[in-house]
Amino acid sequence: MSSSLTDERPAVPAGAVTPSPRRRMPAGRRVLQLVPAKQPLDRGSTPYLLHSALLVIALLAGTLALEMVGVGALREARDQRTTYAQFRVQLAKGLAPIGQTDTVHKQLLPLGAPVAVMQIPTIGLRQVVLEGSSSTVLRSGPGHERDTALPGQYGPAVVYGRGLAYGAPFRRLHELKAGDTILVTTGQGPAKGQQPFTYVVQDLRRAGDPIPQLQPHTGRLTLVTTDGPWWAPSGVLRVDAQLQGTPVPRSAKVLEDVPDDEKPFGRDSSALTPLLLWSQALLLVAAGFAWLRLRWDGWHAWLAGVPVLAYVALSTAHEAARLLPNIL
Repeated sequence: MSSSLTDERPAVPAGAVTPSPRRRMPAGRRVLQLVPAKQPLDRGSTPYLLHSALLVIALLAGTLALEMVGVGALREARDQRTTYAQFRVQLAKGLAPIGQTDTVHKQLLPLGAPVAVMQIPTIGLRQVVLEGSSSTVLRSGPGHERDTALPGQYGPAVVYGRGLAYGAPFRRLHELKAGDTILVTTGQGPAKGQQPFTYVVQDLRRAGDPIPQLQPHTGRLTLVTTDGPWWAPSGVLRVDAQLQGTPVPRSAKVLEDVPDDEKPFGRDSSALTPLLLWSQALLLVAAGFAWLRLRWDGWHAWLAGVPVLAYVALSTAHEAARLLPNIL
């Protein structure tokens, strides 16, 4: 009886398994177990497919904005350098256009051909003016309305330019005031060589404002772009400028009128067919990208699919931008 009551334990039968003592879990760990782990999206489910579709839509919207503001501005600057070099050679050789037709074959000038160099010192602008005013031409710089006179000639000359996208060469046109000068160099030039024609701004004109009367045997230059803030263009802004000095003769008029897509807010309908083809390619590539995400884990699908998807989306946006207003 020398042993204490605390030392007495019940006998354990031979071969029995002794249960391990219950371990008490810390309170914090029990709380963590009450919160269910976040489960990944089930591949092939509707939310997963919707997620992929939203990614493609966001990519297309982003590439459209990139095409108009980022890549488009770089492309416009490249085209301006190329056409400026081309026009300088034509001026030196006496082959620069002086009318609606070229000086060699007497055929209508191709759309996008350089016809003048325009400078507006007040707003720091120097741009090569191209032939034509469609949305496609205006992606490379200001465009001359083909059924009007060239700058420096008798009669009205009209030049369109973008106010938001593709470098927005005319975005500061609203800052011009009466008395500001516009300098334009063409294949004709004033009597003393290739000195620029000088225009003086008369006024800014918006919807409902009267058109200034053009005096006989004079020249007028009208610049056209969007009106209103850049994020919400609301109309057409025109700047009228009077030619100083005697205009040069105008060549025979061949084109009496231009199609609607070369007028203010015109859209280039020739972009519909290539846009349809690129849209079909985008759908195929997007479907392939979704399939890759179902088959591959992690970053492999993104590394393989995003570059191709981005290229096709940017090409689609490039064609879609041609359907937007030409002076936007």
